[in-house]
Amino acid sequence: MVFSLESKPLMAQETFSFPELNNSIRLPSQVFKTTISNYRLTSIQTDYFNSGSWQLEKAYMYRYSGTRNHNNIDFVHLMDYGENPNFDTLEVYGGGNDNWMLAETCYKTYDEQGNPVQYEQISNYPAFTAKQLYTYTLNDESTLKESVYHWWSDDELVYIPASKTSYSYTQSSLTKMETYTWRESNADWQLNRETAFNYNDGGLIEMATFSNFIPINPDVSREMYRYNKNGQLEEVLYQKLQEEATSPVWHNLDMTIYTYNEDDLLAEILLQGFFLDSWRIKERIIYSYNGTGLLSSEIHERYAAGQLLNTFQYSISYNEHILPDMVVVSTLEDNDWQDICRHRYSYENYEDAYFLDDEYAVYNIDIQPNPANQHADLIVINDTSEEAELLVHDAKGQLIYKKSIALYNGPTTIRLYLGAMTISNGEYFISILASRKTYTGKLLVI
Repeated sequence: MVFSLESKPLMAQETFSFPELNNSIRLPSQVFKTTISNYRLTSIQTDYFNSGSWQLEKAYMYRYSGTRNHNNIDFVHLMDYGENPNFDTLEVYGGGNDNWMLAETCYKTYDEQGNPVQYEQISNYPAFTAKQLYTYTLNDESTLKESVYHWWSDDELVYIPASKTSYSYTQSSLTKMETYTWRESNADWQLNRETAFNYNDGGLIEMATFSNFIPINPDVSREMYRYNKNGQLEEVLYQKLQEEATSPVWHNLDMTIYTYNEDDLLAEILLQGFFLDSWRIKERIIYSYNGTGLLSSEIHERYAAGQLLNTFQYSISYNEHILPDMVVVSTLEDNDWQDICRHRYSYENYEDAYFLDDEYAVYNIDIQPNPANQHADLIVINDTSEEAELLVHDAKGQLIYKKSIALYNGPTTIRLYLGAMTISNGEYFISILASRKTYTGKLLVI
């Protein structure tokens, strides 16, 4: 069998993200992508409904040492709770009210730019104690270049490398991942998995993986991506290369189909498996939204042999700052929803509450509180690569600030301290007018 992992150059600037990271069955990660805010997560409390009442079973307590840029890439995915905050220390308590104990402690360290470079996890469950360490190396663009997993040796009292993954990019997009295992016998890294990413003008179209964990029977698989006319992911086809009588043939394994509602929001994810020359449903995820377009519920239908096995619902509520404060998990029993679990979230405001309502509508605009005067001033960064004009309107549409921004020597980042205007509570509209496009966003001051 001959298999070549050739990675085509990127045809358009695209940021790659794994679709499956957004399909958590614990808590939909879309919840934490609803707003840009200065609030950070401080705790998650998990309760189970037992004997007619809620009982606290587990808690995640986050601690921070200073202000972290909440837009920084976070490479650590600890749990299936979506995007994780840039914490310094995470304490996990478990056992319930009657047997409460500290079961796990996690530490993260960062570089000067606020990117995570090390993550240590120490477990202290009664029947299981362990320590593990992840280290991260970044390239010049602060993009993940290499991650290494280490396990703790009680005999040698040191961390020993076990596996690592290297990442290669073309024009800021991921083109190759290589996974290695440390071989003590020859004191060297052995390549056992290689994944290549191919793109076209629309984005990622193929992810092909060659796995050599079992040398006598290497595994070759691929994922094929298809998009709709709006550029949204519409289909992912999973295939495996198998040796036939005459030549290798790609065989279908699974397919994931994404559908969207009239507002272009994700409405359904359908997962199917290929069995006996036909597709059979494995799981269906149905999304619902509230009147403001925030995700309000997910319904998961799980199937076995094409028959409905069970149904779960995740209902999401938000606090006054448009952040999720509770997710209730329930199961369908005799046509009635029965609560089985809930996750409660707490936050702290680590800066004055300036935030934008739409991260996509404010492309190339970065608005931050002025450290010298957080109660009045803003820093507006113009990165449109041309001369532009800054406008600030109040909620009534009155122009309250205007300034021309001239760029020198090509693209330049301009910081404006708006000391001439007084910011009070309410809504403001920020606009940067450039010749090719107008960038706008709504600013809330709380």
